Amino acid sequence: MTTTIRTRTGCWTCKRRHRKCDEAKPYCVNCTRSGKVCLGYGVKLAFDVDDSRHTALKKDSKGRDVVGFRGRPRFNHEGTTEPSIVASIVPKKKVGKPTNTELRPVFEYDRKTSADFKAKPTLPAILQSQTPHESSMVNQQSVVNFHGTSLTGPGFLTSSAILGWLADFDSSATLTKFIEDVDNDQSLGPQAQISDARITSTEIAPSSRIRLPPSSQENRLLAHYFSSLLPLFDNLVQSPIPRMTIKFCDAELAKSCFIALSSMHMFARENRQNFHQSSIQHIDKTMDHFITNFTIPETSLVMGHPQNGRIVDTVIEHLRLHDQKQMSRLLVLLAIVHTNLLFIVLDSGRSAICDVFFEIVGQITRDEELLSLCQCVKESSFVIATVSWFDICTALTSQKVRNVYASRKWISDYGDTIFILFGCPAKICEALVDMIELRCTMTKDKSGSKQSIEYQYHRIKSSLLNYREYATQTTYYNFREAMKGSHCWSMASITYLNRLVPSKEREMENKWLVSEFIATYQQLPQKSKMVAQMLWPLFQIGCECEAEEDRTAIMSFLEVLYLNNRMGNVTTLISLLRWTWSSGVNYSEVLRGSSWLGAGIELMPV
Repeated sequence: MTTTIRTRTGCWTCKRRHRKCDEAKPYCVNCTRSGKVCLGYGVKLAFDVDDSRHTALKKDSKGRDVVGFRGRPRFNHEGTTEPSIVASIVPKKKVGKPTNTELRPVFEYDRKTSADFKAKPTLPAILQSQTPHESSMVNQQSVVNFHGTSLTGPGFLTSSAILGWLADFDSSATLTKFIEDVDNDQSLGPQAQISDARITSTEIAPSSRIRLPPSSQENRLLAHYFSSLLPLFDNLVQSPIPRMTIKFCDAELAKSCFIALSSMHMFARENRQNFHQSSIQHIDKTMDHFITNFTIPETSLVMGHPQNGRIVDTVIEHLRLHDQKQMSRLLVLLAIVHTNLLFIVLDSGRSAICDVFFEIVGQITRDEELLSLCQCVKESSFVIATVSWFDICTALTSQKVRNVYASRKWISDYGDTIFILFGCPAKICEALVDMIELRCTMTKDKSGSKQSIEYQYHRIKSSLLNYREYATQTTYYNFREAMKGSHCWSMASITYLNRLVPSKEREMENKWLVSEFIATYQQLPQKSKMVAQMLWPLFQIGCECEAEEDRTAIMSFLEVLYLNNRMGNVTTLISLLRWTWSSGVNYSEVLRGSSWLGAGIELMPV
C-alpha cells in the first residue's frame, strides 16, 4: 500500500487549485504551463479580527467565549488589506453574452468611484457578439474630470531603488544593465543640470530622498512593465523613454507612469478589479501633476471644447519660462503626455482629451526654442515621434476633419524615426499626411477644382506605389519583412485614397487590393515587428472587405494581434468592423454618432 506524502510548502495558486506544486522558484512550472498567475510561497497571515462572522456568535454551545475565526476570513475589498491578498480571494465577475441589440462596452469606468466597476469581456465574447446599432456603441464618459492636489513624492527615483523593486522578479542582464546605467548616462545631457533640475511637486530635503520599498503588488507591476509591456509599445529592442522618465521625474511621478500602464495591461490579461483600481489611481496622479505644475485650472478637458485652446496656450507659456528647470519641465511634460496616450491605447483607444495632448506636442514641434531644447536630449525625439504618429493615425479617422498638429517639417525630418518605431516608411507617412490635408481641403472647399484634386490624387498614389524603394532604405528590419510590411502599408493607404476620391474603377481596385493585402500579410511571421504595429492598415482593409472569407481572415489577424498584445484599442476596432459589416455603411457613420463625435470622443487606431 502506497503512502501519499503531503507537503504544505507549495505555491498559493496550486493550494487554491488543489494541485501538486513542483515548487520551482520564483514561479512554479505548473502555474506557468497552465497560464495561471503564481502567487508565490510567502507566508500569509489571517487574524480573527478580519472575520466579521465570529462577532455574531458570542458563546459556544457550552457557554464558553468564542475565540479565533471560523472558516476563511472576509477581507474588505475597498483596500484595507494588501492588494495581492485581495486579488487571491476576490472572485472574477462573470460576463454574460451580449444580446443582439446591445454591445457590451470594451471598457467602462468612472474615475470618481469604482463601485460601478464592470468587468471587461474576453476576446471570444467580443468576437462572437452580434453587431449593434450605433446608439448602443461604447458609452464611456466624454468628460473626464481631474481634481487633485500636488504630489508629495518622497524623493528621486534612483537606480538602486529600482533594482531593489525588481530584484525578486527580473534578473535578466539586459534589464539590470539598463537600470544600473541610468544614473551614469551622459546622453541625457550634463549630469549637473539633470540633478539640479528635476521637477518635484514639493521641495524635498536631501535626507528625504531615501524611500521605503513599495508593496509586492507594485513590485510585480513594475517588473511586468519593464519585462513584458515595454516591448509592445514600439519596435525598439530597448526603449529609451523610461530612461528619460526616470532621469527627469520625481520618484512618485515616474512610478505612477509605469504602474498606470502596467496595471491597465494586467487588468486586460487577468480581469481583476484591483488592477483596474490601481491603473485609475496612478493615471490620475499623472494628470494631477500635469494640472498642478502647469497651473491649469480645475476643469473638464473635452475634445473640441473652447477652453482647450487656452489650456494649450497656458502649457506652452510655462514651457517658455526661462529658468533652471525649463528643460526638465519640458521633458516631464513629454513623459506625462506619452504615458496618458499609451494609457488610452491600452484602455479602449477612445479619448476625449487626446487632441489636447496632440496640440501641445504639435506646438512644441513648431517652436524653434522648445524644439532646440528637445534636441539636447535625444530620447525626447522618440516621444515626439510617437505622439506625432498617434496624431496622424487619429486624424485619418477623425470626424472633425482636421489637419495634423505636428509640424510638417518635423515629420519629414524624423520620418525615419517613425519607420523604426512603427514600421511605416517615412515617405508613406508623408503620403498619409498629404491625404489628411487633401481630405480637409475637399471638406472645406467642396466647390474646388476637380482637376486639382485629381492631380493631388495621382501625385500621392505615385508616392505610395514606390514602397519598394522605401523598404530598402533601412537596415533596422529584415529586408524581406520590411518589403512585405511596406507593401501592406502602401495597399491600405491606397484604399483610403480611393475611398477619398472615389470612382467605379477605384472601387473595383480596392477589391483587388484587399485580396492582395491579405495574401501579403499572411506571409509575415506573427511575431514580426512589422506585424505588431500594423493596426490601422488592418482596420482600413477590414472596412473594405465584402467577401465573407476576407472578413474572416481580417478578424483572425486582429484576434492574433490582440492575443499577442492585450490592448483595448484592438477590441474597439473589432466592434467597429462588426458593426460596419452588419450595417453595410462606412465606419465614419458610427464615429459621427452621439456616442463618438457627439460625446466629444476620438478614435486612436494605433
